[in-house]
Amino acid sequence: MLARDNFGKQCSFCGKFEQQVRCLLVGERGLICNECVQRFHQTLVAKPTAIRREET
Repeated sequence: MLARDNFGKQCSFCGKFEQQVRCLLVGERGLICNECVQRFHQTLVAKPTAIRREET
């Protein structure tokens, strides 16, 4: 379910509203702001072995 209230859409990760960030990307189950994308990208680049996909 997409995060939304009286103030509009908000990031599913940090909770910032669309007015507080440059952009929100919409996915099937939520939204992510440009700031969270950048933060997660920096984490992946800095520690690529710390985050692994689970094998199914």
